[in-house]
Amino acid sequence: MRRLNFFACVALVAALPLAVIGCNRTAEEANRPPVSIDELESEHAGRPHAETYAEAVEDLDALRSQISEASAAGDIEKAHDPLHDIGHSLEHVVELANKQGLGADAVAEISAAVEKLLDAFGKVDAKLHDEPGAEYSEVEADVDAAFATLRKHLPAAP
Repeated sequence: MRRLNFFACVALVAALPLAVIGCNRTAEEANRPPVSIDELESEHAGRPHAETYAEAVEDLDALRSQISEASAAGDIEKAHDPLHDIGHSLEHVVELANKQGLGADAVAEISAAVEKLLDAFGKVDAKLHDEPGAEYSEVEADVDAAFATLRKHLPAAP
């Protein structure tokens, strides 16, 4: 029993400095609200989300160009980040199309185009990670067709 009390005292003394030191957080940091999911997703993607359907299509097109150029240059590793970004950005396109007030048929076409893009870019990403997949040149026609569908539903320029 005496031995058990000795070990309990040693453990208590060893833990005391940890309790006194704490984690050095200020009261302001401790009371700050938690980070929202949108903030985490933005940080994960390293870029802000598009606010409108038109911005999303423009953003996707820029990412597609980066992927296409990297593939044409034989430097597919350079397409790695844009491939992940485009996948993340595609998640929001249908929602933004709905917010724009497009009809059900248009949203269905956009949704199908998004699925086609996710599939195509997913194959390129898989190939990049040495898994069964496809080169960008093998899915380029599908990508072009899906982008034509997305562009078809852009609002008319003022």
